[in-house]
Amino acid sequence: MKNIDEIVIAPDDIVTVTQMHHLTEIQFTEKTNTRATVKRLNNNEFLVISTGEIKEFERTDKRSDSSQGIRKSTKALRYLINANFTGANNECFVTLTFAPDASGWRPMLGDGCYITKMFKRLSRRLTKRYGHFEFIKVNEPHADGHAHLHVLMRFDDLDRISISNSDMERLWSCGFVQIESLDDVDNIGAYLSSYVTNIEVNAETLAKFSTHDFLGEKIGDCVVTDSRTGKKYIKGGRLHFYPTGAQLYNKSKGIKMPSRRRMKYKDAKKIVGSANPTFARDSHFERDGFTNETRFESYNSKRQHS
Repeated sequence: MKNIDEIVIAPDDIVTVTQMHHLTEIQFTEKTNTRATVKRLNNNEFLVISTGEIKEFERTDKRSDSSQGIRKSTKALRYLINANFTGANNECFVTLTFAPDASGWRPMLGDGCYITKMFKRLSRRLTKRYGHFEFIKVNEPHADGHAHLHVLMRFDDLDRISISNSDMERLWSCGFVQIESLDDVDNIGAYLSSYVTNIEVNAETLAKFSTHDFLGEKIGDCVVTDSRTGKKYIKGGRLHFYPTGAQLYNKSKGIKMPSRRRMKYKDAKKIVGSANPTFARDSHFERDGFTNETRFESYNSKRQHS
């Protein structure tokens, strides 16, 4: 039975379609604005075109204070991953950590130059042994602010890549390494973007987040359960520990964004055939008398739905 709040897209409505291997996403927005409403003047100010006002950008201390920026970054990351990685035999997913040095120091996420230097050293060593590879590197902070990295690698010149944890750890030579299989993950972008932005629910995280709203939502509404492990996570909780200006991810030159096309909904449905969405989300927006509705549908050809 259809939910009373479900947004119905008419056949002739214009939607945006993004195709990424076995995944197809359709996005509908009831009201779209194709004209710019503001113009950036410098690093601190912008012009409101409709009124001529010059305003200052709002600055925040943590990335988690800007929910719109978070959503854009994680959406772009998800698109990059799904357009370039499928879990093939020549791909691997690696977590790289930093062990304390003799003085007890290890890098924070803000130590970008050092982190980049160490990753470039690893890249040279891997390329010398296995050949050129493309990558997406996600920079993630621990709760204490110290950095670790999650990296997707794709070796295009090889049919299969096989690297043991011990071999990767020797090549990395900065700390602990974990290589994880993604064989049973059919939406790597969604899995990994959640993996690096959510934080596990425990006494420490609940004490930190339960006393206030998180990203504009009640904390109870932000708790999700990992279907693979059964563990509970605070959705987006990890982003609280990203300092402003810290990059969420980096990529190599060969990693490309998927193409996005606008078309009528009835033509988009021809692409996905008779399949039902594997995931759908409706959003209703209202502010100062302005209302808008959006619907997002995701189709995964690796899952069978009638």
